[in-house]
This record gives sequence, C-alpha cells and structure tokens, in this order.
Amino acid sequence: MAFLFDKVKDAIHGVEGKGKPASSEQHPAEQQRSHKHGHTHAHTHQSGICSDNDSHHLHRFQSFAPQREGNDAKWYVDGCSYMYAVSVALENARHSVWIMDWWLSPELYLRRPPAKNEQYRLDKLLFQAANRGVQVYVIVYKEVTQALTLSSSHTKHWLEDNDKTGNIRVFRHPDHLPDKQTLASNLWSSIKETGMSASKLSRLPGDAIKGVYGMNEDTILYWAHHEKLCLIDGSVAFMGGLDLCYGRWDTNQHSIADAHPGDLNRIVFPGQDYNNARIMDFQDVQHWQNNKLDRTANSRMGWSDISISLHGPVVEDLRAHFAQRWNFIYVEVSSVIKLDMD
Repeated sequence: MAFLFDKVKDAIHGVEGKGKPASSEQHPAEQQRSHKHGHTHAHTHQSGICSDNDSHHLHRFQSFAPQREGNDAKWYVDGCSYMYAVSVALENARHSVWIMDWWLSPELYLRRPPAKNEQYRLDKLLFQAANRGVQVYVIVYKEVTQALTLSSSHTKHWLEDNDKTGNIRVFRHPDHLPDKQTLASNLWSSIKETGMSASKLSRLPGDAIKGVYGMNEDTILYWAHHEKLCLIDGSVAFMGGLDLCYGRWDTNQHSIADAHPGDLNRIVFPGQDYNNARIMDFQDVQHWQNNKLDRTANSRMGWSDISISLHGPVVEDLRAHFAQRWNFIYVEVSSVIKLDMD
C-alpha cells in the first residue's frame, strides 16, 4: 500500500501552511464563541501555549488532561474476557451509560454461546438499562456508505426506535455530505468511480486524495473517529482497541471455525459475527442473521486486540472527553440533548 500512502503524504504536504479545521475535541462553548466571530479556534499554536488559557500545554504530550495517580487498571487481551466485563458493568448500571465506538452492533452477544446468553445481547442490556432509568448516550462513526457497510443508521434506529423509554440517544458523526461545489466538480465523480478501494484511490490525482482525507476546503469524506470508550455511572471506564461490534468477540485460541456450525443451540459465532473480511465484507447488517459466508466451507478471521478497564480519578477525564465530544456534535445538530458534567 506504500504507493497510496506516498500520495497521501504528498497531499498532506501540499496543504501545509493553510488554516487547519477546528479539532473535534474543541469545547462547545469555545465553538460557539468562535463562530460568532467568524472563525474557529483549533487550539493549535507553534508556541504550544493556547491563547484561550487552556492548560494542555502544561501536560505531558500536551494532553487535554494531566497525569492522574491512584487509578486501578485491568487489561484484557481479546474480546471474550473484555466483553464479559462490559456485560457485568452494563448489567449493574444505575445512572448512565456512555459509549463511543467506531462501530456498534446492537445484536452482538457479549457472552457465548448465544443460545445460553440471550439476555447478554448488547441491545437487550441497553434496553434493560433504559427501563431502569439509566440514561444511555452513544456516539458512532457515520460511515462513507460507498466504502463501508457498517450501517450506523441501523445502529441508531434500532436502538432509538426499540427503546420505549426515550432514555437511549445515538449520534452518528461526522457528516460526509459534500458541498454543492464539490458535487459539481470532477472530484466527486472521480471518488464515486473508484469504489473507494485502496488500489483505485491510488490512481486519483492529488486534489482528490486531499478531498478523500478531509483536506479539500470544508469537505469531509473519508476520515473517522476511531475511539472506543464505554463509561458506566461515571465510575468505571473501558477503553482500548475493541469495538462492541461483529467480528471482535474472540478467545485467545482464535478458532478459525465454529465447533458446531449446523447446531444453532451450540453455535458460537451467530449470523454475520462469523466473518472473514479477506473473503467478503459484512453485508446488509440490519439483517444480521443472514450470512453469505458459508461457515462450512470458509474459515473465520480471528481478531486479537487489547482493552483496559479503569477506576479512579482518570475516569473523570474520560467523562469530560466524552461530554466534550457529545456537546461538540450537539452544537452541530442541536436536536438531541446537551450533557451536563455537573
């Protein structure tokens, strides 16, 4: 893929020295003040000191938060133990559940086998929490539909439409709709014709590469928030590399087949959770039971990643980060509810 990344690097160099878009971590109050004065403040300065009296320049790596002591942390390797721990936390949630994912699959089973753990399907855990009065807020990446088959729309509408309490709210972000100028340009036609594969993208001109990676004026086409964060009652946080989505639940053994592919009562990877992206991608995920990958003839692709759970002062910083992200999006759409950290 070096040919593509070389071209991307050249495109990035081509925009150096130009104004940068505001960071999505910018506080909504600052966003509002900046818009009033006709500009956005990116909190990016050569001196490393923010003119808005932000203290991030005093922190290691200029982080938004300082180092915190007195935290308890536990690591998880692979999805089995991690998702089990998340299921325990969701089952015991009493006030709030805040989730930020690249992709969230409502029908994901956090414990296996599914036939013996129906109550631990993610959507059911969230609906049960909402019925207890828990406020559930979810942020997921709004995908480029020409490139990805995640269907964040299904995630949002399945959770909100099937919640009878009004306690579940979902944001999809960012908005990838191109402006009129881009729609009228050869750029958008070129991008549509590529089908968004890496090999085809590499044949685009530099300006098109800039547009694809969100560097063509105000056009945002192909970048993603890739954070994975789950906060329960503001006291426990889960974060790391594992989304709560299909293809991520796995054991340390990374089995390439389902032990009982023909027995629905003993199957471990239901529906499209049996996946091999090297053969085919997820398809029509709103009908998740339908899997075109024949599990009797094709192996699954294992998934290995790590995540951690945290207790202690650092959780408050992660709460602030989620609230800032949520409120930033709220400023853009102004249609759901603003989070109050007090």
